[in-house]
Parts: sequence; structure tokens; C-alpha cells
Amino acid sequence: MRYAWLVASIRRILKRALPSRALNVYRRRRALRRYLRQISYQLYDRNLTYHLEELEGDLLARRPDITSRLMEDLLMRTDILIQRLDRQVAALRARHSGEFRELHKEVGALRESMDELRAEVQRKGPPPAPEEARRQSPAGRSVAGD
Repeated sequence: MRYAWLVASIRRILKRALPSRALNVYRRRRALRRYLRQISYQLYDRNLTYHLEELEGDLLARRPDITSRLMEDLLMRTDILIQRLDRQVAALRARHSGEFRELHKEVGALRESMDELRAEVQRKGPPPAPEEARRQSPAGRSVAGD
């Protein structure tokens, strides 16, 4: 903790004392170091995984029984996953088909009520023409003063 405080205070002093050009050189150098350090970590991780993959490949090449067991396990897990997905799809299909049936019944009921309304309108006769409706007042008298 003391070290970080010391470094921060030295940096503050140097910022005040050094010219801006020297500060920019120092900042660029520090940025380059950080960048190279991060790349080295990435390369190390990549190399480590590459070595593990080589070891796995060599082991599987030497022991075919392990390969066959791994493949059987993988196929079994894949089969279980496919069965689960199939059940989910079947459940969705059943739920949606039930909803579709309900909507179909609703549409049928709406059609029947519309047919009833049409029959009732036909029994009462056609509605008055728009001109006649404008001429008559709400009390049944004509607007012209008859």
C-alpha cells in the first residue's frame, strides 16, 4: 500500500517538473509495456490450451476404448437432450392447438350472432334513407315545417 502511494506521489512531482514532450514519451512507453504484457498473457493461455488439446489427442489415439466410451456417453446425452426438446415441442403444439380450437369456436359463435343480427335487420326492413333521416326531426316532424 505504501509503495502505490509513493509511486503516485513521484508521478505527480514528475508531471510538474518534466516537459510535456518527455511526459508523452514516458506515457507511450508505459502504454506499450501494458500492451505487450497483455499480449504475452493471451499467448501463454493460448499455448496452454494448445498443449492440453495435444495431450487429449494423444491419449485418445492410444486408447480407443476411452474414445468409444466417450462417444457412447456423448450420444446418450444428445439423445436425452433431443427427447427433452421433443417433449417441449409436443407440449407447445398441444397448448397452441387447444388455443386454436378455442379461437375457432369463438369465431363460429361470432358468425352465428352476426347471422342472427342480419336476419333481424331483414325482418324489420331496410333502414331509412339518409335524406329522409335528415328531414325528420327526432320527434317525427319534418324540418320543412309540414
